[in-house]
Amino acid sequence: MNRARFVLGLVATALAPTGLSGQERDTSPRELVDSLLVEYEAAKQQWEADRAEEQRIRHVWDQLIREHAAAFARDDDDEVRRLRGQLQERTGEKTRAENALQLSREHWFEKGGQLVSALDAYLEVLDTQTRNSVGADDEASRLYTEHEELLQELEHELGSESQEELTLPMPGVAILAGDGPRDIRHKLNLVENRVTQFEGILAGLDREIEALTKRQAREQRRRDREAGGERFDDNANPTGGVRTNLTDDAGVTDSARVTLPVKTLEERIVDKKEYRQAVADHLRDLRALAEKIRGKAGGR
Repeated sequence: MNRARFVLGLVATALAPTGLSGQERDTSPRELVDSLLVEYEAAKQQWEADRAEEQRIRHVWDQLIREHAAAFARDDDDEVRRLRGQLQERTGEKTRAENALQLSREHWFEKGGQLVSALDAYLEVLDTQTRNSVGADDEASRLYTEHEELLQELEHELGSESQEELTLPMPGVAILAGDGPRDIRHKLNLVENRVTQFEGILAGLDREIEALTKRQAREQRRRDREAGGERFDDNANPTGGVRTNLTDDAGVTDSARVTLPVKTLEERIVDKKEYRQAVADHLRDLRALAEKIRGKAGGR
């Protein structure tokens, strides 16, 4: 059976709308952004520390593997046994480092998703404030530009670190002549679980497309106001393009202020919709397969 491959960046999950706790809902939008930004930076620093530790351990492990292979090739049994013992001793350390790295990465992306949602909500507040003000609201405009740039940098940072291929193949399920009711039910469960998984992916994509479309409309309103003569920061870049790192965070030198390519909102919406169609097509095939297996189950 053909395998369908889908590229699902983990950033899709990280950037999906995230529910806020009761305490967070009671916090002002600006305070929530500031608080989550601190938590995000702490989570990122922990991931960087765990990554450095995992790389150190993996370097030692790879060196031992090479030495073991060389000893085996020259029939040095004593050295082979010694190196095998060292590898066995380090197996637990390597596994713990890999697990810690995975957990800290997930936590980093969770905080990133929360910060993206908070920034988007704060931008909506600032946009409303600007639209409802009498005359130009320079402070709201400045804050809007500043936090919009922060949002773009955040999405780029998460995206540049997270693009991975997630292979989600069509389950190789077929009803065989000797399959009994239990076998058929097991195969049906496999396909139904995959249907549920893809339904979740599809729902998440719908939320992301909706959020991006709202942002697109908000930025279009902003451009319309600019065209109408309202004063905004001339350096604003509302829908993507090329921009530079705007922050002077601790530990970041001037050499880190590099030009970063960013897709426009329009391009991102098109990409999401294309991916959504691929997921929807695969979901349709999965549902058809599940229905076919149910028919077999009913005949036995």
